[in-house]
Amino acid sequence: NVINMRPPFEGCGDYNAYTQLDFSDPTGLDPTGLQCTFPQVTFLEILTAHHPGALFTMLTRPSDDWESSVWRWKEPLSPASFYTRFRQCNLPYLPLGLDHNVSLTQIYDYHTAAVRTYFARRTELRFFEGDIRINATGVGLAQALGLADPAAVAARCWRRSCSLG
Repeated sequence: NVINMRPPFEGCGDYNAYTQLDFSDPTGLDPTGLQCTFPQVTFLEILTAHHPGALFTMLTRPSDDWESSVWRWKEPLSPASFYTRFRQCNLPYLPLGLDHNVSLTQIYDYHTAAVRTYFARRTELRFFEGDIRINATGVGLAQALGLADPAAVAARCWRRSCSLG
């Protein structure tokens, strides 16, 4: 939609949340010509302009833990293909000349720093960041969403489904 100058979520349904917005077309057959895009990064300014009252969330963990998780993925999302996706995306916050000497943890760290900086400069926007390893993150997220009885919601809904290590 954004590439075609339409509101970001036009025609996408009337949902309360949109997550995992990235797109990858390794075939190169996408009519836009994009091989990859992460709208939540590349088009963050457009998303926040169209949805200034939305709660933007960033759930994190230490970058080494994240990279370990990526290395456990199976095809088609192997670390090599994942790394290639990042390179094809030409993400705006990565240093120019990204080469194979940049690790996945560095990419992750660049990303989280860029998002933090963006929202720190735009204090009128709603932003929540939490570490997925910490149970209190579920409570904080439920509070940020304005849910009644955040502790009960977190106890019922905030469960880890992957292991670290």
